[in-house]
Amino acid sequence: MKGATKMEGLRPAAPGAQFEISIDGTPRTYRDRKPLAIEAAEYLKRKHPNSAVMVKDLQSGDMTAVAYKPDLGPAQQPSAASRKPAHKPPAR
Repeated sequence: MKGATKMEGLRPAAPGAQFEISIDGTPRTYRDRKPLAIEAAEYLKRKHPNSAVMVKDLQSGDMTAVAYKPDLGPAQQPSAASRKPAHKPPAR
């Protein structure tokens, strides 16, 4: 193609995106608001706990590393049906 420029290895940021989320330095997704970017990065960190997940502000260049937080989910109490019955000594 004449006049076309090659962008080898670079992807333009999504329109309106201000935050880039990367795994081990490879851009994976973009978000427009910081709370959404942090939430998405935490989700990716749970899926890839041994990888470096970073959130980069595309305007300022600031980068934030995301720490691993295990997904504990809602607190659950075991139901009576799932508990083992108490051990009763044999009748004599």
